[in-house]
Amino acid sequence: MELPILSLDKYKIYQTFCLGLSDTLYFKPETKSLEGVSFAFYENILRLKSTMMFPAYLSFYSANTENMMCVSEVEITGKLERKIGLSGKDDDVYNRFLEFIKIDDINDRYLLSNDLSKFKDVLLDRVAIGSPSIIAFSHSSSGGAAVEHMLTSYATSAWTLFETLAGDLWEAALNEHPNCLANLSGRNRFNTESNENVSGKSKQQEKDELIKLSMIAGNGWDLRNKMGTILRRRKSFTTLDGIRIAYSEAFSKQYKSIDATLHNSCFDELSTIRNIIVHKGSKADDKYLECSKRMSSLPKAQHGEKIFIDGGYLSYLISEVINNSLSLLMSIDDWIKSN
Repeated sequence: MELPILSLDKYKIYQTFCLGLSDTLYFKPETKSLEGVSFAFYENILRLKSTMMFPAYLSFYSANTENMMCVSEVEITGKLERKIGLSGKDDDVYNRFLEFIKIDDINDRYLLSNDLSKFKDVLLDRVAIGSPSIIAFSHSSSGGAAVEHMLTSYATSAWTLFETLAGDLWEAALNEHPNCLANLSGRNRFNTESNENVSGKSKQQEKDELIKLSMIAGNGWDLRNKMGTILRRRKSFTTLDGIRIAYSEAFSKQYKSIDATLHNSCFDELSTIRNIIVHKGSKADDKYLECSKRMSSLPKAQHGEKIFIDGGYLSYLISEVINNSLSLLMSIDDWIKSN
């Protein structure tokens, strides 16, 4: 379906709607202990994509509901007075309106069960129908601000998706394979700002710390398959440096594919975008400008100016983060299988 109004889509929000509609594949790891991590990752992707698709869907259903209400009124009364709301369950117009809703639901369920390709086409048409209202809304002063906040929320949600996977996956891997991983004997192989943990403690200080009895008691006095859970508390998975250091220390051999994935620039870009949004109100500071020299695809801005993040760039970046996060999950699964 052609959408002439896309020429007015300065925020490129239609591309975020399309990403929301894109297929999400579930990876079933061969390592059983990673299944829960993989499922949570899959559900978090679906949650983000559903959120991205929601504005266009809401716009479509708002128009569709109004249409069904009008048709119901004309069918029952022979006229259209455009009354505000419906009077209640005993109203014939209301009952006819409910019939339309049920028919829509039956059609959707049938297509979902019998013709998934056709169902996806229907969803795409609905998004296309709902998009013009959102795009037009974005040209108002209040609408523009709302769309900007909506887009930045997608960026912060995408970071949370990756951050959660990284921490959960690291913990599950150490629980599964403590003999090789829990020693944390690997060196920092990334060009992070410091060879110290982001908590400020050196690796030796971490090793010298005693494990609290309450932590042992909380695991039933049995540390088998719990080392990842215990050691995770000493690591920070809220920053990219912290994530990279934790994986470097745990995986001291056969780490090539793991390092290659974690070194992908999409994580650096998303981390930079997320940090400037939540810590600086989206205004470019010295650190952001320095990062933009190394990462040319970052949105441009002068010092003190708000960065402009459009849906096209954001959709590409989020897709890259999802794909590379999946690669990390697959690499850890392969590592455990081969060790």
